[in-house]
Amino acid sequence: MREATQVYDYVKTAAKTTPGLKPVADQLAERFRKAGIRKKSDEPEE
Repeated sequence: MREATQVYDYVKTAAKTTPGLKPVADQLAERFRKAGIRKKSDEPEE
């Protein structure tokens, strides 16, 4: 997962200067948000 986060950070940074990467950064952001929600809901409640 660390590698995926590194790629996402790179794309977010590059999207500021490369307009074509903005949609890619938006899609990755949405997928990371969904993964975060799913991961939190999978944790057992104490």
